[in-house]
Amino acid sequence: SSDLTPMGLPRPKRLKKTEFSLEEIYTNKNYKSPPAARCLETIFEEPKEKNGALVAVSQQKRKRVLEFQDFTIPRKRKAKGKVKVVGSFTRGRRGTIEGSELDALLIQKLMDLEIFLAEEEGREPICGQIGR
Repeated sequence: SSDLTPMGLPRPKRLKKTEFSLEEIYTNKNYKSPPAARCLETIFEEPKEKNGALVAVSQQKRKRVLEFQDFTIPRKRKAKGKVKVVGSFTRGRRGTIEGSELDALLIQKLMDLEIFLAEEEGREPICGQIGR
């Protein structure tokens, strides 16, 4: 095997190993980030027609940059302003339930659920002991 590709470019150096430890995978020592000033062409979603031919790639190359935050620095928490509670638009103010009513409704629903589950399992409901 020659050290050059069919196009005459140097072949990338690859490790001969087939088994890698987790540490070797996560601390990939031979990783090189791409050069900073790399220019790429634009690939069009739909080909454009130019002089009777369909063109899928732009002629000029532009710098493409994606910046990621440094994950080692803790992120700043966004200051939370006053949260405005927006109710359902379908029901008017009449449909709202007060906190104590809501608690009573929740207890009733939980008791109904307990009775249902007890009947399914063929045992006495535990909710008879609730509130004693």
